[in-house]
Amino acid sequence: MFSVFSIGFLPFIPESPRWLAYRGHHEAAQLAVALVSSNGNIEDPASNVLYEQIVKGIELERSQKLNMTIWGIVKDPVARRRLLIGSSTGIFASTAGNVIATFYLGAELKTAGITNIKSQLKANIVLNAWCLPCALAGTQFISRWGRKSTAIITEALLVACLLTIGLLTKKYAEDPDHASKALVYGNVAVMFLFQGIYSVAWTPLFSLYPPEIANFLIRTHTVAVTQLGQNLCGTILVLVTPIALQSIGWKMYIINASWDVAMVALIWYFWVEIKGKSLEEIDTIFDTGGRQSRSIAGADGKRDIVANSTAVEMPPLLSGLRQVLPT
Repeated sequence: MFSVFSIGFLPFIPESPRWLAYRGHHEAAQLAVALVSSNGNIEDPASNVLYEQIVKGIELERSQKLNMTIWGIVKDPVARRRLLIGSSTGIFASTAGNVIATFYLGAELKTAGITNIKSQLKANIVLNAWCLPCALAGTQFISRWGRKSTAIITEALLVACLLTIGLLTKKYAEDPDHASKALVYGNVAVMFLFQGIYSVAWTPLFSLYPPEIANFLIRTHTVAVTQLGQNLCGTILVLVTPIALQSIGWKMYIINASWDVAMVALIWYFWVEIKGKSLEEIDTIFDTGGRQSRSIAGADGKRDIVANSTAVEMPPLLSGLRQVLPT
């Protein structure tokens, strides 16, 4: 039902200027940029500079004549790197530990000492209500802190939460008949904290980071592989988790925490920070390895826009263009 409701908004959503420029609809593309960046003023210098960046970036991609099939992407080093970084978001989002809280919250609460069905149902309802504001707050955090920094900080906090849940669950399992209410409620509180932290990072990052990290030609492939990775990992974990919880109990949390530590290292080493950069500037980071800048002629034909330092001062609204116009 929600999908049908969402379709109703599609006629009111402006077309991507990059898609319009790629298809040769340059006047419509320029107007689309102006509507977002300068209230529809196509003569605005900042709007024209951004439009020229888009056009030059598309021309550069066309001049390279790359084979953008999946096999072509795999063979191209730059495209392959972007695909792997972007699609890793799906794998990380599904293996961070949220499967336990999302699909097996009842079993998780049972290991913590909450065995009443009504109490479990109430906890489930409150948990979902709690995740919504956390996810909304996360959209602001990743804009202020950056994508990579947010992922590292929150993932480190998830490690601490999983270790705490595992240890408290172990304590309860040793003597469930004499476990204190403080132990039980403390464990549940950490579960809520874990899911809130997860929502801050991975709920917005899963939708935002893959299309940002990919260029125009491989964006659909990257998003598709991201979805595939999340669904495959999620399916496997949904089947494995109940067996693991029944067989090894609290040790499951420790194992997941160990994997999350590895995730922190992988994100720190491989991910690229793209805070405050346009999609064309992100292209430059990957095309040059971040070692040099590519100059793009400005709207007046004289001014250069350099990837790592913008010659024309952009209005604050332009900083949100890469989110409003991701493709």
